[in-house]
Amino acid sequence: MKAFVIHHNSPKDSWFYRVATNYTKLNFDYCMADRFKENAEWEFFESHTPITSCLPGFEFTIVVKPGTIFPYSFYQRKIEPKLGEFQITSVGPAKVYHSDISLPKEGTLQVKYQFPYIDPTNEDTFSSTHDQGIDMLLKNSNLSYVVHNEIPEPVYDLNKPIEWAMTVSSGFYINYVLEAGGFNKDTIVNHVDISKSSLEVRKYTIENWNGVDYLHWIDHLYEKFPLLNIFNGEQFRRGHKPTHVVLDHMSTVWTEKQWIEHWQKYQKCKHNYFSCNFADTKSFKKILKKFDKQYYGSVFWYDGALKRMPANINKTSEQSHKHAKAFMQQIVDYNPSTLVYGSDHCCAKFNGINASEALNNMEQDSRLNLWKGI
Repeated sequence: MKAFVIHHNSPKDSWFYRVATNYTKLNFDYCMADRFKENAEWEFFESHTPITSCLPGFEFTIVVKPGTIFPYSFYQRKIEPKLGEFQITSVGPAKVYHSDISLPKEGTLQVKYQFPYIDPTNEDTFSSTHDQGIDMLLKNSNLSYVVHNEIPEPVYDLNKPIEWAMTVSSGFYINYVLEAGGFNKDTIVNHVDISKSSLEVRKYTIENWNGVDYLHWIDHLYEKFPLLNIFNGEQFRRGHKPTHVVLDHMSTVWTEKQWIEHWQKYQKCKHNYFSCNFADTKSFKKILKKFDKQYYGSVFWYDGALKRMPANINKTSEQSHKHAKAFMQQIVDYNPSTLVYGSDHCCAKFNGINASEALNNMEQDSRLNLWKGI
């Protein structure tokens, strides 16, 4: 087990302090999405007293202050493989305390990354440093997930094929759902995403890819859309380990022949494309209102969109929870029988339950159950 601790030194009960704290939490605890069944080993704490050693029972303990953005994905790729040389390791603004007291006492892990920090000391410091939060918002908003980044195991319990689907424009998760439920060329597939580039790449792929050798197609996409190199960096391309993991998993679900048959049928569906930040419930409602018919076989994969910065900018954790419920209420208002696949603002996950049931399950704030006091 591993521990992640926010140390509140002279905490302030101000809105901007709580916003900064929320940024710190959501940029690490979204690992609870459990993408590859590897993240249940974390526990999360808040402390008002200094932490000077590894918490008992844990392999190591990461300690940060509110407003520090210590992103889980960067930690997982660049930091964790290099831990274990010292009892106390300084990593940017964080301290990592190891349980092995036989290690050398203290050292520093140099990383090529400037950890953002939103300073919640007062309104002026918050304002002057919040541009770093805006930078994260812009980066999140322009990512193009040319593949999904989890292993899909969707549940579909309706007794008829899927007639209507909504999905973020990320990879092929929705194809797993469609395969599980059954679909045909009359199925309506609605792609909705904050990233306009991701929507454009998805549309181009559906219209032009023949379904063979997706790694080669990825190479083509990065040549066709040069901005992908800026927006995605090292992610979602040949050589990116999670990309290979999810693509390898697809070959366990479909043979090459089965996938091509699935893909060709999928291409013939009615595809719509909508740009929308899920934080903007009015815009999301306008999209849903375009459909005046409720389809019994309806599904919506929105993944972890409610966890990331675009849906949570300038929100406290309480406001994030309130927004997540408002988002689900919009789906209920459109069609309460829609099966949903995704998460709330924190660690509640839904895999094929209807929107009404999901909304009921969101009554309690899942983040309050996740973070414990010391």
